[in-house]
Amino acid sequence: MSRDDKNKELRGLIAYYLETSGYTKKQLALKLGISPASLYNKLNNPDSFTFGEVRKLSEWMGLREDKLKMVV
Repeated sequence: MSRDDKNKELRGLIAYYLETSGYTKKQLALKLGISPASLYNKLNNPDSFTFGEVRKLSEWMGLREDKLKMVV
């Protein structure tokens, strides 16, 4: 899977999580400890997510390790 494909997959997973959890992007940003603007920037460039942020997201979204490996 190419880097672009992984980035699209991660964006899609986050969008799905937001839709199903009822969280807004602003709430997710606060939950991650970053500003909403930073979250928007990271969604536009998923490579800028830190490992810790991806780990938190995966825990909140209930991603299995094999699914997480597909997007990281």
